[in-house]
Amino acid sequence: MNWYPVYTKPRQEHIARENLERQSFEVYLPLMRASRKRRGKWVDTIEPMFSRYLFIQLEPGTTSVASVRSTRGVSGLVQFGNTLTPVPESFMSVLLQTADVETSVHTPEPNLLQEGDTVVLTDGPLADLHGIFKAADGDARAIILLKLLGTETEVAVPLEQVWRQA
Repeated sequence: MNWYPVYTKPRQEHIARENLERQSFEVYLPLMRASRKRRGKWVDTIEPMFSRYLFIQLEPGTTSVASVRSTRGVSGLVQFGNTLTPVPESFMSVLLQTADVETSVHTPEPNLLQEGDTVVLTDGPLADLHGIFKAADGDARAIILLKLLGTETEVAVPLEQVWRQA
């Protein structure tokens, strides 16, 4: 049996998973922790890792995929031409092994910043400005050197607004 990606309808990954599981299919919907800004405040959420995708285990020659395609919440199976596209086993094993054992939720690694890293601000009044990471100011804030009006200025911003550039 191989894993295959299923393309779902917008924001219906959970509905598709539930209905496929009712049909006795082995389904995996990878979830991850994320921080989103809602109504001006940062909230922690758990959401699908791959928007509009989940994975199903099928035996292509013996399992009818017609019932998968007609399942509520499913748009279709990912395929090229008439051939279903299997997900590499190595990818699926890493995905399954890195999830939390109890909750099956993935927690992304923190954006580890070091002094001198080039960063970009992702939100707030200084969004899209580039600067240099100077230091962490506690657990929630970062001190960034920004070049504003021809002079370098230290600015303290929330850590979730700072992203290291590659």
